[in-house]
Amino acid sequence: MSDMHYFATTLFNHPQYLRLNGRPVLILYVTRILVGEYAAMFREARSMLKENGIDVFFLADEIFWTVTEHRDSADPEPRPTDKPQAERMALFDGIFAYNLYESARPAQGGYASKSTFFEDVRTLYDRYLAAMPSSVAFVPYAMPGYNDRGVRLSANHYAIPREYAPGAGEGSLFREFINQLALPYVDSRAPLMLVTTWNEWSEDTAIEPAASAPATTRDYSHVGTALTEGYSYAGFGLSYLNIISEVNATAMGNTRKGTDPK
Repeated sequence: MSDMHYFATTLFNHPQYLRLNGRPVLILYVTRILVGEYAAMFREARSMLKENGIDVFFLADEIFWTVTEHRDSADPEPRPTDKPQAERMALFDGIFAYNLYESARPAQGGYASKSTFFEDVRTLYDRYLAAMPSSVAFVPYAMPGYNDRGVRLSANHYAIPREYAPGAGEGSLFREFINQLALPYVDSRAPLMLVTTWNEWSEDTAIEPAASAPATTRDYSHVGTALTEGYSYAGFGLSYLNIISEVNATAMGNTRKGTDPK
């Protein structure tokens, strides 16, 4: 509650703060694993903010392969389930997935053009869309790839390379992710797409500009490919920001023409 009060008095009224229809957006990480009296906390926070004239838009990280069961009680014991939790989602104004990479699903590894990753995400999204309350908005995300082998090599997690298919080039996965798994799911009530991430370099989801360098499969491991798994990586410069600019320009052009921005 003290955090909510701090946000309300120092951040929400800033002219550059993100708003939807005048409502400040508060993005909440991994609500999908909360236990205890969180439901009462969110109800009290919303009430407190409204007393201060603030109608916050809670956007919650609810979408994943396994979550905890929702219980409106003080019970601290997490109970995992693969079922979307509609009652917990009803506490919020919108839901999203921060990152749907799951190391326990090896069929989702490798080039996305050849793996089950995109199809599995579509199936998961459709399950949540069918289960979520009608009052809650759906916000998709996009990421450029995933590879945490540089910091967790002993875990031997599979990588999702930044190329959608062999030879497709740096940035091709990100572009396909946007076109196939983000734009088709944009909700007109919350016309947002989140990006995972700006600078999470340790998991190789960053799009922050990097020094330009030729693509290579080699790394500094003892075998030369233990970190890349033989996939190609490049110093990508402004490539990802340029992709976002192109998507925004297309969406804005469609909106001006009166067509669906999807």
